[in-house]
Amino acid sequence: MKSAKEPVDAQTPNAAWTVMNNLIAGILLYGGVGFLIGYFLGNTSVGLAVGAIFGIVASTYLIFFRLRALDGGHNTQREA
Repeated sequence: MKSAKEPVDAQTPNAAWTVMNNLIAGILLYGGVGFLIGYFLGNTSVGLAVGAIFGIVASTYLIFFRLRALDGGHNTQREA
């Protein structure tokens, strides 16, 4: 059973995969939504590009705050 005071590295052994999955999912989801909006407005390539960029930004925001919450919001820099 895991203790609540274990280091972040022990709690998140697959953090890199989680980050990649969130980025890919954001690009696909919002890129698809942007494509559909662009389709109805008559310019699918612009809609796809805007949706993909928004997906990257939204995924990065989500990843940052999820990883920050795992750390408890503390500064991870250690003094020598």
